[in-house]
Amino acid sequence: MAKEKKSIDLSALNISFVVQKSTFKVLRFHPAKMTVDVMIYENGTKEEIKMFPFAHLPKEIKKIIKPN
Repeated sequence: MAKEKKSIDLSALNISFVVQKSTFKVLRFHPAKMTVDVMIYENGTKEEIKMFPFAHLPKEIKKIIKPN
């Protein structure tokens, strides 16, 4: 049986992007679910951590993460 990848820590890479007035910082990538955990910052303050679909990321960020 193939070993399942758990998650990949991306917090050290400081990958972030802005959508409207919110800044999203990518923390972890879950290859099995094709999702990323992101920390949401609004007005410079931490708001919450949410799961974000990989397909909804900007192209520039997808090129950095490369799910293969």
